[in-house]
Amino acid sequence: MKHVKIISLAVVIILVVGIISITFAKWSVKSEQKELNTLTVGCLETTIIEGESIGLTNLYPVTDQQGMNGKAYTFTLENTCDDVQKVQINLEQFATTNSFNASQMKYSLNDSEPTYINSLELMNPILDNATNGYVLITDELKPGVNYEYNLKMWIDENVTTEEGTNKIFKTRVSIITSYGK
Repeated sequence: MKHVKIISLAVVIILVVGIISITFAKWSVKSEQKELNTLTVGCLETTIIEGESIGLTNLYPVTDQQGMNGKAYTFTLENTCDDVQKVQINLEQFATTNSFNASQMKYSLNDSEPTYINSLELMNPILDNATNGYVLITDELKPGVNYEYNLKMWIDENVTTEEGTNKIFKTRVSIITSYGK
């Protein structure tokens, strides 16, 4: 009698579980998207107008005053979109067999106080074969406005003849633009 009750209970449980499973499978809803998802992104376009590059060929160490009076590399950025864009302007260095150290080179951006290049915030270079990267400025570009930048570089006056003879400081400006503030 006891075995009959256990078997009956087991059969009832199996039937209940079976009915629930069949009912769940029958009433389950499967939905599938047929259309494509559309993602709209705001405009991200910056125009760069460059001037002549800085030539430091056959130069010698100079004072900050002389460096500030030197020729500038001028470039203009324009945000051609309708929203504010964030821009990061970098100076990327390329190693040569006889490179100046960044601690021997000074710069001024837009007539800022002269300072050593190695005092800038470091960044991972994005240009091929660049060995070091420095953040010159992080700025916001308002729509339809031209922003002009003037970069001056020179050899620090404290560099000796032995330290500076036959040396090169090869750099390029890189610009990273991102959408929004």
